[in-house]
Amino acid sequence: MDVADKLVAVKTSTRAGSSRSRAPRVRRVGVATAKARLAEVLRDLADAPVVIHSRGRDVGVLVDVGTFERMAEKEGPLTGGAAFLDAVEALKARFGGGVDDFRPPAFRFRPKEAFAGARRR
Repeated sequence: MDVADKLVAVKTSTRAGSSRSRAPRVRRVGVATAKARLAEVLRDLADAPVVIHSRGRDVGVLVDVGTFERMAEKEGPLTGGAAFLDAVEALKARFGGGVDDFRPPAFRFRPKEAFAGARRR
């Protein structure tokens, strides 16, 4: 199931009083068409999401605000980098700030002779 199908599923499953007999058809437009006909594309969002593609690859999906808000409500706990940053912020709050006053000692790099340990045959 691709992104557009998931968006249609969210939209049809949460629409009040709608019949499930016909799912809205996702409209697919190219980047140039979307740019040239933006007003029309935005009006079509009331019926179904609009997938924007470029050179045969999907690059974005436009959804109406109601669908976006429902998706944001269903979003689970943070994962990946967002979860890490959230944990860092929690630790900063727990321990009274951050590391703004931390100044590590300067590091002096002393390179070794590149061929000092080489064996000769």
